[in-house]
Amino acid sequence: MAAAAKLPPLLLLLLAAAAALPAPSYGWGVDGHLMVCQIAQGRLSDAAAAAVKDLLPSYAGNNLNSLCSWADDVKFRYHWSSPLHYIDTPDGLCTYSYDRDCKDEDGVKGRCVAGAINNYTSQLLTYGRSSAPQYNLTQALLFLSHFMGDIHQPLHVGFTSDRGGNTIDVHWYTRKTVLHHVRLLFILTKHCCIYDSEETLAGICFLRHSVRFGMPISSRRPRTISTAMV
Repeated sequence: MAAAAKLPPLLLLLLAAAAALPAPSYGWGVDGHLMVCQIAQGRLSDAAAAAVKDLLPSYAGNNLNSLCSWADDVKFRYHWSSPLHYIDTPDGLCTYSYDRDCKDEDGVKGRCVAGAINNYTSQLLTYGRSSAPQYNLTQALLFLSHFMGDIHQPLHVGFTSDRGGNTIDVHWYTRKTVLHHVRLLFILTKHCCIYDSEETLAGICFLRHSVRFGMPISSRRPRTISTAMV
């Protein structure tokens, strides 16, 4: 590891970049997470970028976005990680309390997306302190990057009975589905036209512009944002 690289800027910029994203009606499927991670990595300091490069596996090609959905891919292998993607709050209460709400179905506290962000942030803060790390910091980076996208997806933080919108039946044009899938996938691909690399780039340009300058409510289609604004 490159011990000279400082982790705090990495954490601050990952958190700030994700938190600064606007909150239109986007869900975070693979494309959404890709865009969040690409924007975040582009806003890192040199030291933080070096730390990310050091922690990413070589096959990632120094692209954090290529592994930004890794946490979803391993949910069924790492069953313990499933509750870390969301927060359930009591039905009818539009408030969140860490002590009350951050727990899994067995009542184990700290096992929610906010708790996971706290945990993996703490782990990453140990980066560079020892030649024999106590934690798997590559996994910590991938979990943190993914969960910062999840916590900004409204259906990942909602009423317990909704189960993230999986209990709410809806029709999306001619397709019968559940609200979770509409928010997670269909709105993003329909609204942003994210079907190939060119359109994904347009979505990234759109969100970068929104982070910097705010997003006019009347103009939310990334194809209307010129790359000159990036």
